[in-house]
Amino acid sequence: MKSDAELKQIAIDLHAGRIFSDRHLKDPADMRFVFMPIVFMTDKHRQEMIDDNIDFIYEYMEEAGPRSVNGMPTFMSYRMLNRAESKIMFKHYEELKETLKKPEEELKFVLEVHLVPEKSFGANLRTKMGSSWSKLSRNIRDRHQRTCDICGWKEDAQRKKYTHLHEVWHYDDENHVQTLAEFECVCPTCHAVHHWGYSQLRGMNMKKLTEHACRINGCTREEWKTHVDESRKKWQERSTHEWTVDLGTYSKYC
Repeated sequence: MKSDAELKQIAIDLHAGRIFSDRHLKDPADMRFVFMPIVFMTDKHRQEMIDDNIDFIYEYMEEAGPRSVNGMPTFMSYRMLNRAESKIMFKHYEELKETLKKPEEELKFVLEVHLVPEKSFGANLRTKMGSSWSKLSRNIRDRHQRTCDICGWKEDAQRKKYTHLHEVWHYDDENHVQTLAEFECVCPTCHAVHHWGYSQLRGMNMKKLTEHACRINGCTREEWKTHVDESRKKWQERSTHEWTVDLGTYSKYC
């Protein structure tokens, strides 16, 4: 069973046109022309697909061959989702469509920029916990199966590619109180996008971070630039105030 994050990413890629699936076919009989391995499928394999309740067959357009059939791409490979996975994926797909129908100023992204007000720099749980933070981080990331909550990237300890623990804050702009709301287990790239300003200061490849954000959110570069600009304006306004830091239920770790 694929994780929710993986199914959400498939929904994003399907909406962005990066996936061709059996749902694009007008005639189900064309399946064998598009997904070529199906031509050579044995009766045993077909029965296994039925037994596994396969409901969605797809492949990424980047895997398409140089030739097409009746205007449709052809693939020498394919991927599948069973009925339960397909149901969850299409739920994310419909939610994404509804989100993108909203006016641009109301557009909500899966992966967002999180800029901490300047006067609150360092006022976080990680700083307050000191060396104890590492244990908390490991425990929470273990519960998330060392998988990015946003893009589904899995930790590779052998290559020393690890997930990070990200603090998510909610801001009361009227009373100027910032509250630690939850944690996210994120990959290094999603974490760098969250900390957009710091990533720029570190000299990271912002073009690659933009490409990653657009892929995850299924948005255009212009839409992402608008989000970054609006986040920066909000950060500038918030940085003019003194903020009360509320660790909420997580204060017990200090």
